Amino acid sequence: MNLSRLCKGVKPYCKQIKSQPAFVKGLLKAAGNSFISDSYAKQLYSGGKPFTDELKSGFGSADRTQELIAFFEGRITDVVGVIADFGIPEKADCNKKARCVALSRQMQKLINGRDEADDILAMNMKLRRQILVKK
Repeated sequence: MNLSRLCKGVKPYCKQIKSQPAFVKGLLKAAGNSFISDSYAKQLYSGGKPFTDELKSGFGSADRTQELIAFFEGRITDVVGVIADFGIPEKADCNKKARCVALSRQMQKLINGRDEADDILAMNMKLRRQILVKK
């Protein structure tokens, strides 16, 4: 998964955020970097520009987990839609907090890794299902 895919899977379910650049800038600000232009944010969203190491270096070393979780929780209006958009079948009773935690981990993986990162959201859902089956 890359930043563009993450944004395209979440932004449509954040009804109060009107533009792609506003979503990207809000996400990056929650992660600790608010120094990005609208045009670059739009290109990050579309996949026209990569999520470079230079941009990642602006995030610093502080743990921004709670800020990212709050960003996702406060803006996602349809968590079932987000999960479905990532191709993960889920029931309507899915836990929004758990999904927002998984999304924040995905974002952190993208910041701390290369432009492409393992799909934390899918792995989280698979692990959750295995736990539920064992119960």
